Amino acid sequence: MKKGVYMMKLRSLVVKIVLVILLCLCTSLAYAQPTGIPQESGFSGFVNAGGALWRVENNMVKKISYFQLGDDKIGSYRDNPKSEYAVTPILNFNLRYTFASTRTQIFLGNQLEDLLRLDTATLIGVKQELPDQSVIGVSYIYSALVTEVYKDPYDTTGSRSGTERNINGVRLSYENILSTDLSFQYTYRNIDIDSERSGRQLVSDGVITNSEADRLIRDGDQHDVEFLYRYVLEDGGAKHTLIPSFKYSRFDLDGDAMSNNAILFNLNYRYDVERFAFVVNGYYGYADYDERNPIYNKTRNEDRYGFGIIGFYKRFLDVQGLALTANVLINRQDSNIDFYDSEIDLYFLSVLYHF
Repeated sequence: MKKGVYMMKLRSLVVKIVLVILLCLCTSLAYAQPTGIPQESGFSGFVNAGGALWRVENNMVKKISYFQLGDDKIGSYRDNPKSEYAVTPILNFNLRYTFASTRTQIFLGNQLEDLLRLDTATLIGVKQELPDQSVIGVSYIYSALVTEVYKDPYDTTGSRSGTERNINGVRLSYENILSTDLSFQYTYRNIDIDSERSGRQLVSDGVITNSEADRLIRDGDQHDVEFLYRYVLEDGGAKHTLIPSFKYSRFDLDGDAMSNNAILFNLNYRYDVERFAFVVNGYYGYADYDERNPIYNKTRNEDRYGFGIIGFYKRFLDVQGLALTANVLINRQDSNIDFYDSEIDLYFLSVLYHF
């Protein structure tokens, strides 16, 4: 019996990997930061500012900063989330200072790669170039933007109240490993929800027990391991950059029904000419959860996929380093439990300044 279950899981994994390979062959990428450390001392980085239109379907997140993204009232804990719309400013930056003599760089801010994956993490850290021109780095990671989730996402008795979700952690990176185009990074995050009340209203209603509600707790630890490889091809005045990547995430949460293993395959492509550039990003992944969800009486699993395209008009207003950018991001999370389905569409126009 166990052998039959194992073979079914193995076949499922093979099918998912084949789907990922087919997706990677058919899709392309995201904007990538220049690798290596500058040869001269001084400041460098970017500032990106603009406005965004969001369309969000999500039952778990209430808002980011002051901007409402969730529906406070739900009629059932079994229904798909409803669409919500929000217009927000976009502002992210990365400030770096290089000590050329020691090949050391300190930095503060966001990574554009994270923004394109809707990761609002802010980092402060240091990088060091080694004799073989590879670069190691360590940084403290935190959420500069206040994110609110619902205290009890499953409460149907009235207007659901929010509580802050705080993230703190560390990121270790190793770029251009042994002078190759292979890079690696490991990120640890501690997830702390100020007032976690998941499932407590259903306990009061007699739907689940206190011990079952404990399996829905969202506090805990997140571990991410990511490998990427950078291909660069120059064809006359055009430059092509292709970056396939693989990411494994472990959410080791206090609630066993919320803990999961997730795998993500991403393919990025950038085409760059004198005044224009465009970037296409496609990804596919899936998550398998540890234990049965006590509300829905089945173990959660989900497919995660998305697509993004961004265009750059360089030397905007004839200013060197200034670019006008337009972006579309489509993200989907398709769960076997409808309540956890999620859709995030983001459209934004911004001005990006590199220095």
